[in-house]
This record gives sequence, C-alpha cells and structure tokens, in this order.
Amino acid sequence: MEAHVLENQRIHFTIKRMLKWRWTLKETYRRIHVPFGVAYGSDKNKVREAGLSAARAVKDTIIEAGREPEVWLVGFGDSSLNFELVVWVGQEMAISPSRTHAIYLWELESALRERDLEIPFPQRDLHIKSGSRSRWRKRQTKTPRHDCCQSNH
Repeated sequence: MEAHVLENQRIHFTIKRMLKWRWTLKETYRRIHVPFGVAYGSDKNKVREAGLSAARAVKDTIIEAGREPEVWLVGFGDSSLNFELVVWVGQEMAISPSRTHAIYLWELESALRERDLEIPFPQRDLHIKSGSRSRWRKRQTKTPRHDCCQSNH
C-alpha cells in the first residue's frame, strides 16, 4: 500500500508494517529544505537575497514556474533567526541528500559572507552568585563521616 505526501515523496507500507520513504518514480523533481541561521538583527531581505543567490549558483537547481527557490523564516532560535532555503532539484541531486545539502550550504555561506550577514554560534552566559563557594565549603565540613572512615585515636 502507498500514500502520496508533499514534496513528491511517497510512503510505502510493507507487509511487515515497516515504513519506507521512496523517491517518486513519476516525477523527476523533488523539493528539499536546507536549514540555516543568521544572527539576530540581520536584515531579512538581505538574507532572502543571499539564499536566492545561493540557489541560482547551484547548476542543478530547478527554476521554473511554480518551482522557484524560496527562503522561509521558520523560527527564532537561542542564538539565531532560523531560515530554510527551499529548492526543487532533479533525481540526481535527490538521491544524495547529504551531498546536496553540503552543496547548498557551501553556496549559502559564500552568499551570506558577501552580504556581511553573520552566521552565529551558540552562546551561553554563566552567572555565579557571590558567596556560593563559601556555602559549599561549610556543607563539606558538616558532612558526617562513616564509622569505617573514622580513626580510633
């Protein structure tokens, strides 16, 4: 039994009830999503421009009516505005998704750099309250010793 889903994929249910993803055999194109992030405060229009430029730089990107590349703002991360570059590719690119993502990410990094858009790295702030170390030492000295560890002197 098969069920067709978005982005020209179909789900194939085997007799053993295993779920398998298969590329469609009827269509020659497939839509893929390439996630990336930029620093908060970045100009969203420049991000879109960079993404579309990156898509055009990959020769196997399908660009035709109804299948134009798009850049979607998909979330607000801890350290970044999260986007997806959404592109249509042919079967040759679709059968190697890791390689395809790497190609698009390479072009995205170049396009973002050309436009001075920062790719952030995760950051965490650590706040240490004063006096907390001395309280820890007091607890350590009050910890009772076990009978086996005490000396008989």
